[in-house]
Amino acid sequence: MRKISFPVPPPSLDDLVRRFEEAIGPRTRVLHFCHITNLTG
Repeated sequence: MRKISFPVPPPSLDDLVRRFEEAIGPRTRVLHFCHITNLTG
C-alpha cells in the first residue's frame, strides 16, 4: 500500500493530480479516497 500526502489546500489541481499519477504503477489495482469533512481535526 502506498499513501500519498499533500498540503491543504493543495497549491493547484495540477499538483494534486501529479501526486496521484506518480503514485500509480503497473501493480496498482485499487485507488481509495477518504472523504474528509474536517481538514483541521
